[in-house]
Amino acid sequence: MVLRSSSGAPYGGAYVRIYDAAGVRVLGTLCEKSWLLLHLPAGDYHVIAVDRNKNRQVKPFHVSAEGQKEIQLRWPKEQIGY
Repeated sequence: MVLRSSSGAPYGGAYVRIYDAAGVRVLGTLCEKSWLLLHLPAGDYHVIAVDRNKNRQVKPFHVSAEGQKEIQLRWPKEQIGY
């Protein structure tokens, strides 16, 4: 998972929660860096990431049996300043 500004700059400092298809939280962590490496079983998920200014990004994603490549969360430049 990659956290970025819409300008493409790395963006860290968000609390990340990942939920499975049943709505059960499978991860909740503070991600201080712009990368979060995960090893999830195949299935459907969604992520909610909230930064220090309470700006929120939500994105559904699917992990196949072969694995997921990369999930990008992008905060608007207008919200974070860069």
